[in-house]
Amino acid sequence: MSYTQPKVKLRLCEHLRVQAPHLFTRASSTIMDPSLPMRHQFNQVPGIPNFPSDTPYTSSNQVAVPTPDQLYDNRNIDQSNTAQADQPLNVLWRGKLARNGKKLIDSMALHISGQCSNILNEKLDVINITHRSKWEDVSKNVPIAVFSLQALNASRMDSFTEYIDYFQSKDRIGVAPLGNDYNIYICAPGNPLFDKHAQESSVPILIGIAASTNAQDQNTQTQSNVRSQPENVGDWLNQLNTITAMLGTKK
Repeated sequence: MSYTQPKVKLRLCEHLRVQAPHLFTRASSTIMDPSLPMRHQFNQVPGIPNFPSDTPYTSSNQVAVPTPDQLYDNRNIDQSNTAQADQPLNVLWRGKLARNGKKLIDSMALHISGQCSNILNEKLDVINITHRSKWEDVSKNVPIAVFSLQALNASRMDSFTEYIDYFQSKDRIGVAPLGNDYNIYICAPGNPLFDKHAQESSVPILIGIAASTNAQDQNTQTQSNVRSQPENVGDWLNQLNTITAMLGTKK
């Protein structure tokens, strides 16, 4: 005899419809209708701000691509910075060159030899040439610093060249007293002192030689002592010969 389990009708679906009706309902927002715009496919979620669903950027907000002329337009670049970048790296001084307080030219100095920083420091704003001298007299001084001078930028080149022409026409060296027993002597091309110290340069230059005025006085005093020494020796020999002659006469 076989056992057969009695059939029991379960009304589970009806029970779930009562206890969990959300299982049998589907919100319309989850249905994606391709025919509708995207902004109508989502409903507001509690706790999240409702941002506009329209496209945030319109044609008026688009960034225009710059033209080549705009990319390479140098009109707004500071020309002073450009000139500064073109200057040599070994510049030790920037200031003005003047003659008797006039004809001021923006210039810069480059080191050649000696202790240039002791002469060309931040306290020196202007190298003011007050008078001229012969190169033979200046050559007697012992240089403590030698440097070259040139125009600060191309816009000052003509004025700087006028300085060179001036000292060449005068066949003289410019003298700029510093007020502390030192002078700066400015030499133009063609001068023997310029040829002695100048280095190769692609731009017009002047040579500056710093020397102590006390050294020149000491050299002058030394030379005078050397010149007077033979005269004193000659007088002493003459006196000795005279005394010897007198002694021989008495015998």
